[in-house]
Amino acid sequence: MRCLLPLLLLLLGGPALACVPARGSAAISRSFLTQVNDLRGQSGLRKLHVEARLARAALAHACDNARRRSYGHRGGDGSTLAQRLARVQYPYRAAAENTGWGFRSATSALRWWLRSPPHRANLMNPALRDIGIGIALGGDEKLYWVLDLGTR
Repeated sequence: MRCLLPLLLLLLGGPALACVPARGSAAISRSFLTQVNDLRGQSGLRKLHVEARLARAALAHACDNARRRSYGHRGGDGSTLAQRLARVQYPYRAAAENTGWGFRSATSALRWWLRSPPHRANLMNPALRDIGIGIALGGDEKLYWVLDLGTR
């Protein structure tokens, strides 16, 4: 019986099905928020504030992406950002999402997104006030990032 457990875990996915929080993700998220808010401040924009429902949606999508080794905007169940925000009951007037993988620091994530015009536009959008940051560790040992931004 003991020999069957590893085999069953391998066949069924076992721990790979669970979301593994990225080590230090809280500190990485705080660093990212500080850096993006400094940048927004330099441009005369309001600071983004962490919103718990957006954080739940972002982490759930980061976990889904980590499980699938994807960094897309569509969930494994076909869900869109709008559907994921409805699940966490975040009533929004405006919303945006940045996804990515492999960034080992807040600085590297921010630099990459700032070089991408659509991602930069999301980060610097004056209409967006709230943020949720999700960072999950994939089975490939890469970090999967999701930023959900919105305005209620």
